[in-house]
Amino acid sequence: MKIENRKEYKLLFDESELSSFLLKNSKNLQVLFPNRIIESLYFDTVNFDLYKKSKLNDVGKFKIRVRKYSDSTNFYKEIKLNNGLTKSKEKVKLEINSFEDLSKIFYRGNIYFPSSYIKYTRSYFKFHKTRLTIDQNIAFFTHNYRTKIHRSVLLSEKVIEFKNLGELSDVEKFIEYNPVAFSKYNSSIEKLYNLKYE
Repeated sequence: MKIENRKEYKLLFDESELSSFLLKNSKNLQVLFPNRIIESLYFDTVNFDLYKKSKLNDVGKFKIRVRKYSDSTNFYKEIKLNNGLTKSKEKVKLEINSFEDLSKIFYRGNIYFPSSYIKYTRSYFKFHKTRLTIDQNIAFFTHNYRTKIHRSVLLSEKVIEFKNLGELSDVEKFIEYNPVAFSKYNSSIEKLYNLKYE
């Protein structure tokens, strides 16, 4: 199992804001590797307890997903943990051939079931001493475990994320905008299932 410690800061831009950001910072942006499509199947309890805990708590929360990248046939189970000060991710390769091969996940004595499927295109850059990613064409899809009525939502926003992996240096000094608390998973649950929990 691979464990990463990280700092993450997110921005939400519309098309014009993203264009302005890229133009302004073009000299400091270095492409790390080609764009790829990311597909994630998220898991939660029957009552969406992980979603609710994420909305209510600042610490001790986690997300469970299975992820696949377009440049690989591998599937990975990822647990994203947040202790309030730093975030970490546990990553384990799964011996499956399709998202359909998974109907449940066991973790910390509980059972979690598919909740939403998310797909988007990610670009990767080095920005000063940080890694910067840009997620576009973000689409949410319901899962037939939750409802037989298929729904999908396409976000207009672009998600820009500043990350420091490994050595947790001062990534904050490279961010000129106010970061936002944004979760693709939480947004997918709210938009797909009309669930709002404050």
